[in-house]
Amino acid sequence: MKSFLLKLAGNGFIVILTLMLFTEMPFWSALSIALILTVTAYLLGDLVILPKTNNITATLADTVWAALVIWGASALIEWPLHLSELLVIVLFLGLFEYVFHIRLLRLQDDGANTTKRKGEKAILS
Repeated sequence: MKSFLLKLAGNGFIVILTLMLFTEMPFWSALSIALILTVTAYLLGDLVILPKTNNITATLADTVWAALVIWGASALIEWPLHLSELLVIVLFLGLFEYVFHIRLLRLQDDGANTTKRKGEKAILS
């Protein structure tokens, strides 16, 4: 849950700030896009793709997904978003995702080591 909230905060900050800055989109619209992006990217990129592949693959998947979601949403609600602005948003999101995935992978490693240590203690006891 902490990981999801961290992703929500990071993605939310980047998406809301940049969309409001570049497109003058209202806060609630930008928040809605950030929520949709974060939930779907977490389920797809962090829970499915990252455990089965690696950080680069998951980051690329999250970045492409973010570009599609943001571009699609801006087109749907008719807010002008230039390609250069979309690329800036996606660049910031990609950098955040790369660092976020490193954190997730470390947590998985720590969890595996903790489970192993608990199992060893049970055997030794």
